[in-house]
Amino acid sequence: MKYKKLFLPVFSIVCLLVLFLFSSQAFAAKAVIVLDPGHSYPDKQGATEPGSDNLKVGDNSGCPGERAAMWKVSTEIESDLNKDGYKVIMTKDAADAYVSLLDRAKKANDANADLAVSLHFDCGHAFGQWGQIYDQRVGLERFNWGPHDVHLDVKKFPTSLKSVADTSSKYAHTFSVERAKIEGDTPPVTINNSFSSRGKDYSGGNIAMVQLFATVPWVYNETGGINFNMEKYRKGIVNSIEKSITPDGGSGGGNNSGTASSNCVVTKVGNPKGEPQLPASCTQDSGTSGGAVSGKCGSVVDWDNKIVAKLKIGVNGYLSDLATPVKSDCASTTPRASWVDGKYWCTYSVADAYNLAGIKGISAGADGLVVTMHTDFKKQKNGFIYVEYGKTNNHLAALQKVHPGYAMMMEATYLVATGSEHVVLVKSITIDSHGNGKIIFDQSNSSSPTSHFDIVKGEIKGNYYPVAAFGGHS
Repeated sequence: MKYKKLFLPVFSIVCLLVLFLFSSQAFAAKAVIVLDPGHSYPDKQGATEPGSDNLKVGDNSGCPGERAAMWKVSTEIESDLNKDGYKVIMTKDAADAYVSLLDRAKKANDANADLAVSLHFDCGHAFGQWGQIYDQRVGLERFNWGPHDVHLDVKKFPTSLKSVADTSSKYAHTFSVERAKIEGDTPPVTINNSFSSRGKDYSGGNIAMVQLFATVPWVYNETGGINFNMEKYRKGIVNSIEKSITPDGGSGGGNNSGTASSNCVVTKVGNPKGEPQLPASCTQDSGTSGGAVSGKCGSVVDWDNKIVAKLKIGVNGYLSDLATPVKSDCASTTPRASWVDGKYWCTYSVADAYNLAGIKGISAGADGLVVTMHTDFKKQKNGFIYVEYGKTNNHLAALQKVHPGYAMMMEATYLVATGSEHVVLVKSITIDSHGNGKIIFDQSNSSSPTSHFDIVKGEIKGNYYPVAAFGGHS
């Protein structure tokens, strides 16, 4: 009898422990994924709402068939992710439901989502031959147009959400790699979108509205709508999510190791002595670049940052006005307003950044052509470095020689007369042991002051024109 009395409390304790273990597993934290099927009905493009900072957050109806296709693929992705243990929230409850862009962002924010994913296709492109991915980045903006194209009601993605932006960029890289494996031979590129050319019933700028108002990491996906393959798109998105984050909220670990983020950009804070070192996470893989190009008056990257921060939209619709001069102890920029003095060409920001840093010898020339700057870098001595890219058989080896502060010169030489050339200044370049990574760069005479190209197996992807060469200084 005494054994029976002893057994009962022990048995009860064991039962409680087993029950606790099962319940703790059942209620374990799950990663929250928000799926955002593109577009709404009816069309309310141009509408504003309280809390939108007067920006036009009304959604439009999309291109023919897009709403139905994105709703269908989202429900299939939801089913896949639920089976794999994720918690999934949809931003709308039917293909033809109306949800403003602001309310979509609020839904993800309120859920404290680990990742939000927008899904769209574009009727003007073929599936497998075109794709784009937009991530969040500090400083990207949307704005309303005022008289004489003055920007009113400007809202920027805030510096306080830098960690969110870094995570968004990291996940966006994973999406570009995973989607490329499934969708076709042409990998989707991670770029800044431009809304400034869509007319004044949109708020202009270079970040999707849902991403601007979000306080959680958001990856916005576009693919081709011609011959749309729902099964491939579904699989590519599911794989991308699972490679980015595990069901319990941990790192997916798929394609993030060694890729670039803004933490890998070499910049100075205040006026420290010497160049800051990159974090160990940025140098653990082969092919990750080190210190930025600097002269006696500072870092070329820092001066270029200051230049692009003062650029305004010119008459050509791009950031081609520099009305306020930038000055260092070594040089000063010449103000150029595109409606008076001509455009502040892409070559000007690179040449000015070098001169402001105290490195002489690189000029935009009287013509402002990239081919002229290309010749300068190729022939200059006294510490200048020239890296051939376009004509070499080993692009990865070339990229491993590039450092922050190098000029990346893109030229479609057979179309130079039509302006098919561009130059940008490299802010960071990071390549992992598989030859995958990212180049982040600043630029003038473009729709966005900062953008990046992905590197896939040692090849630059998403570039507007063929990359000819890089130029820098030791």
